[in-house]
Amino acid sequence: MITLLVLAAANGGIIAFLPEESAAFDIIEFAAGLVMLILITSWCYYDAVQRQIPLSRGMRVWLVLFFAVAFPIYLFKSRGFGGFRGLAHAAVFLCAMVGTLFLAGVSCSFMGSFFGVIE
Repeated sequence: MITLLVLAAANGGIIAFLPEESAAFDIIEFAAGLVMLILITSWCYYDAVQRQIPLSRGMRVWLVLFFAVAFPIYLFKSRGFGGFRGLAHAAVFLCAMVGTLFLAGVSCSFMGSFFGVIE
């Protein structure tokens, strides 16, 4: 979880210095999204191993290709009605990631313009 927050902060700091129309901006956004997807999918795999719940090959594919649908299904499959609590925690964590990304971007943008790096 800490890794995802650090990644969000780094992403916010990096994109503050790039123009939105650049190819580097698109590549960094894609790479950050891919790393986040890999980390969250890995968490699902290790959570299934820890809970001794078989994670089928189809579910692993769904987690990669259709994460927004497969993640809640996995939570309800592994936790029953506790999946609601898991989804609530995931939503709060997503808000924390977006907030971290925003604050890192704004603070880097402010510091960049203060020191004359960003015009």
